Amino acid sequence: GEYGIYDSVKLQKLIAVTSGDLLLSTEEQGVLTTKLNISDANFELTYSLGDPLILPKVNWYQDEDWSMELDLSREDIDNLLKGKNALSEYEQLLIRAVKNLDGETVCEFVFGDNTNFSSKVTYQIEGNVNDVFVNAHIPFDSNVLKEILNVNKDSDNTKFYLSSKGLAKWTFSDEDTSSIYYMTRNEQINN
Repeated sequence: GEYGIYDSVKLQKLIAVTSGDLLLSTEEQGVLTTKLNISDANFELTYSLGDPLILPKVNWYQDEDWSMELDLSREDIDNLLKGKNALSEYEQLLIRAVKNLDGETVCEFVFGDNTNFSSKVTYQIEGNVNDVFVNAHIPFDSNVLKEILNVNKDSDNTKFYLSSKGLAKWTFSDEDTSSIYYMTRNEQINN
């Protein structure tokens, strides 16, 4: 089904109290699905779903031309989380392309403040990276990325896509589930 999840952090906190197998069911009011019921052997939880018609829409992502595509390992996800946690007081994440020591264009994730005099953590990942991102810094909220990666850190197959318009796409899949997240550039950060 398709459900309007307005506050994924709240949903994650609810699911965190459970253990073992989960039983999911929904409640409808007319044609609108209004509640997601979650239960395990000990808990019964209810999460209020949002109306998909009033949730903010990004309508230009479906036919996006991705200028960057990366395959991430579990080690990459762990390292990105370590980078964020090392500088947890900063909300900024810059994503850019740089040339590595072999002269190949790679993706660089930079956690920290945007001044030259601040502490930073930089992590590089190889992949299909278009040179359009060299000398460009696309800012994102590192707290949002941390939440997305924490929820999906056990994914068997993780991919990251970035468009030159400032839209990022994260896909996670394993044998039983798959999920897709979209992040938009942080307009409040000057790069």
